Amino acid sequence: MGRANKRGTTRKRRRDKHKHSLFRTKSRPLPHNRKSFLSVLSSLWTLFFVVLSTLAAAATLYALSPSISVSNLPPMNESDPFTTPFTINNSGWLTAYDVHAECYVKDVKAEHDESFSNFHTVDTNTADVGELAAKETASLPCAFNRMFKTAPVVSADIAITVSYRPAFYPYRVQKPFRFVTAQDSHGNLRWLPQPVGSAYILLNNREAAP
Repeated sequence: MGRANKRGTTRKRRRDKHKHSLFRTKSRPLPHNRKSFLSVLSSLWTLFFVVLSTLAAAATLYALSPSISVSNLPPMNESDPFTTPFTINNSGWLTAYDVHAECYVKDVKAEHDESFSNFHTVDTNTADVGELAAKETASLPCAFNRMFKTAPVVSADIAITVSYRPAFYPYRVQKPFRFVTAQDSHGNLRWLPQPVGSAYILLNNREAAP
């Protein structure tokens, strides 16, 4: 009887000792280097997702932001390109605020060797467009026909700048649009849009001129 109890007690001690050994093995703390590595890895993942979320939000705002363009309509007088009305269009999904437009003349040549260059004009009735909602269009006469009442125009080079403030953006954005004349099949002058880069060059040369 005593031997049986002794054997049972010995086996129980062995089992308890084995359990304590497993517990100590499982609860053993991680090495310091491994903990540091996991902490750095977790921080990098967090930073990655923050940057990715920021870029996604910026891309969404950019895609929805105002998209301003300028185009020309048929002229009021077929023989006078400066009677052509221009339009400002917001093809974006957000409103453009404080829209302002100005018209610049780089060079105008008329018959009898008359020429004009490097000045700008603003039609006070349409220069301050105000708000331009998504998918909305505003007219911009540019008032050129009031200035050139001399001989018929042979060629012309103009630029129209539009500045505005997008929603959720504290600064103004300025975009130039350049147009030059070309003759159609009937000999009348029509405005053709030019690359945006050439409009920047035109305006920079104008500002640099004495």
